[in-house]
Amino acid sequence: MRSLIKTTSTALIFGLGLSFALGSQRAAAETPSCTDWTLRGSYEIDSSGSFTPDGVTFVQIAEVGLIAIDGRGQAAGNDTISFAGNVFTRALTGTYSVNRDCTYTVVVVVDGNPQNLIHLSGVIVDNGASAVLVSTDPGATLTVRSRRLRPL
Repeated sequence: MRSLIKTTSTALIFGLGLSFALGSQRAAAETPSCTDWTLRGSYEIDSSGSFTPDGVTFVQIAEVGLIAIDGRGQAAGNDTISFAGNVFTRALTGTYSVNRDCTYTVVVVVDGNPQNLIHLSGVIVDNGASAVLVSTDPGATLTVRSRRLRPL
């Protein structure tokens, strides 16, 4: 009887260990791994949100544009933005840095003016097919969605 209990408990422990090991391997295989190269190609962007330029007044923002991302931390493109109903077309350049867990940060320079910066944090989806970002600038509540139109 003791031999049967010992054999059964050994088999159970082995089975649980094997199950845990296979589960860990599956989780490791499903864990995304990204680099700057994951984001490369031509992307459409659209965003909406609000901005508080004076800390009190909320101004609605909506934006659409096209951005070329080189896979090496650089991006450039153009957008059209509606800022409180006033519409502008802008030139955008920027840098980005991707983390292994597919989160990333972006600094955008608007119209070549280093005093006019936008800071964003986001997550890469489907191996770079799309991304979602949020502004990290004080006073800005902005969500940006992007979708790769074609790889470079």
